[in-house]
Amino acid sequence: MFEFLFKYAPIVFTEGIISAKNLPQYALLFAFFFVICASAILFANWKTVSPITNYLKTTFIVLRYFVLIALFLILIEPVITITQVVQKKSAVLLLVDSSKSMQIKDAARSQTRTEVVKNYLWGTENDLLARLKENFIVLPFSFSSGITALDSSNNLQNDGEITDLASALSFAVSRLKSQPVSAIILISDGNNIAWETNESQQASDPLKIASSLGQRNIPVFTVGVGSDIPSDLRLVSVDTQPSPDGTGKTNFSAFIQKKGAENDRATVQIWEDDLLIQSENVTLTQDYTQYKSQLEPTEKGFHNYTAKVISTQKEIVTENNNETFWVDNREKSGRILYIEDLHPWEFKFIKRALDREPLVQFTSMVRTGKDYYRQGIRNMHELEQGFPSTRKELFQYEAIIIGSIHSSAFTEKQLNLIRDFVSIRGGGLLMLGGPKAFSQGDWQKTALTDVLPVELYSEQMAVLKNQQAIYKNPFNLQLTPAGFRTPMLQFFPDVKENKQAWNSLPQLLGFHLVGAAKPGATILAKHPAAREKDEHIVMASQNYGRGRTMVMATSSFWRWQMQLPASDNRHEQFWRQIARWLTLSTPPPISVEMDKNSYSPNEKIKMHITVLDSQFQVVPDAQVSVQIKQPVNYLGAGTAQGDPPVGELINLKPVLNLNKPGNYTCEFLPKEEGFYLADVFVHSNNGAYIGHADGAFITKDKNREFLNPALNENYLKHIAQLSKGNFYRIENASELPDKLAVTETVYTKLIEQDLWDAPILFFLILLLLTLEWSIRRARGVS
Repeated sequence: MFEFLFKYAPIVFTEGIISAKNLPQYALLFAFFFVICASAILFANWKTVSPITNYLKTTFIVLRYFVLIALFLILIEPVITITQVVQKKSAVLLLVDSSKSMQIKDAARSQTRTEVVKNYLWGTENDLLARLKENFIVLPFSFSSGITALDSSNNLQNDGEITDLASALSFAVSRLKSQPVSAIILISDGNNIAWETNESQQASDPLKIASSLGQRNIPVFTVGVGSDIPSDLRLVSVDTQPSPDGTGKTNFSAFIQKKGAENDRATVQIWEDDLLIQSENVTLTQDYTQYKSQLEPTEKGFHNYTAKVISTQKEIVTENNNETFWVDNREKSGRILYIEDLHPWEFKFIKRALDREPLVQFTSMVRTGKDYYRQGIRNMHELEQGFPSTRKELFQYEAIIIGSIHSSAFTEKQLNLIRDFVSIRGGGLLMLGGPKAFSQGDWQKTALTDVLPVELYSEQMAVLKNQQAIYKNPFNLQLTPAGFRTPMLQFFPDVKENKQAWNSLPQLLGFHLVGAAKPGATILAKHPAAREKDEHIVMASQNYGRGRTMVMATSSFWRWQMQLPASDNRHEQFWRQIARWLTLSTPPPISVEMDKNSYSPNEKIKMHITVLDSQFQVVPDAQVSVQIKQPVNYLGAGTAQGDPPVGELINLKPVLNLNKPGNYTCEFLPKEEGFYLADVFVHSNNGAYIGHADGAFITKDKNREFLNPALNENYLKHIAQLSKGNFYRIENASELPDKLAVTETVYTKLIEQDLWDAPILFFLILLLLTLEWSIRRARGVS
């Protein structure tokens, strides 16, 4: 209707400049005639034959004045100057989101977002493409993680794994080199997951690309599809850790995000393959709720699980309510070598605690005079010559505990060997307190100063700083926040219960003064007298090379066992969990690791394989092969757990990393979703079997597109603003083709369009004269 009355679309008037052809050169002449005509109207209507009221006279005069004004508007020949595109000289690049978030049916609609876009582009009501083609060469493409030419509505899909706005805009920039482009239309829900998760194929921020397009006078017009999601549950993350109690259980933790006041209850389910093993109703707090549970795999090996959150309310989006993960429940064990001068109390109770630990074999050598008393040895020749002096001897253990023993008991070669044990072997090292530990044992002068997580003072420096190198008074050990969080120091999964358990332990007696924690080290426990400058570290840990190290600057943990009731096993649990931390993470000579635990479909898996001999030295000319067991189906029977049926076996040949001897890489592109096992076999050059390693990974649809399913209107507005374009919601975007037609670019020209013949002026004159005639007729005035 507007265009019929005023000749042109509203956008022409908002963007154009109105002027008059006959002004100002004929302004005086028009003014003269206007005054004459106005005076004549006044005289003719004020002096009437029939008696009428002044009010009626004024009405007739005003109506005639409006007619006069309309006539003069026609006579001055008004025009509107507007920028108009040169038809068919330039292109409009149309980019349509085809990612999975476009499958969402928003609350206000019964259609998916893709169906809404199809109606907008090809429907009879809007038919955007046809209107664009009147002035432009239209280049339509769909995009998700890649770009696809779009030739019809049937070609527009919504199965893309991820929205990559950066790649879409970069593609537009590349088209500028070969095609004259006036503008870009970007239709999307603004779900910029690729950039947020660092999975974009482009290094540039979409906003930076939009800004560069604006500088080149190529505006981006963004069209937002979708709406806010007022109520939604989302399973944000899941985490699994082996239970520190050594029972073989796995601690499971999940964070559930709640949006909307309606979702206050939900059911958390855990499935192992297609079998429901746990189901629990939970009350949801505002924003985030943490759910904790324990998994008990019935068999050793890798296990595949799915966690699901089921809302009591109907949700628009349910794809973000589940997460698939796997648990490593392989048989693991390790050996600890304990060495010290005779220090009966601490050694006695450590040995007693670890002798009952099935996952750890405790081997000890305690010096009594010139000789060592050996326990837990496998044969009479083990440690017969004292502490190991070769890799072959030492690297058969997974961890070393150095108790109260002077550093002079070791040769320089042995000390360097201990350092290599941690950094190259990947073993665990714990240094305990005692009469001959730390500065009292001159350990600050050895190669282990680099390995330990704290600086070591000399005894003289320790005395200078605090008048004594060892504090001998009783104290309550205080765990740091990091200490409370680490699994090896958790007596109970519940935070409050764990703190109560620690706070109720008996006092320890005395600790060594050590220096500051090294960069990257974690302070686990302090003395209560700790200050900002003097941290008084009692327990600390760090990663070093491939291994782990820890210090315990006291040797009085035995007091817990002596002062606690016989039924209280916190002392035993403490040492068993420390021992598992030291040993069970130590890598074998042959190992395989994936760069991630889970992958998206069509994402390449990269395996990192380490092949070393028993002394952790490179195996020359090793023959390495990889065998992948593919799943038959996803989360169903035969998911590569060893039970038939299993899927196809794929044989791969790893590639030696020339920069890292003993390291190989292998890439694999899965054909389907599911749970995979990877077996690595190593043979010598003459075919003799050397060893084997295995690993696992999952390929699954991570539903990243549903992490933030609402329309990201602000982001799309920002893109449009930076590029000098405009943002429209799709329901209000019908004027977009008209806006493009008058947007100034290098492919536009200025034109003048006549307004004097706009129907509204003639309708106005006719309306005014008809109104006057009707009033005169009704009043009987001639």
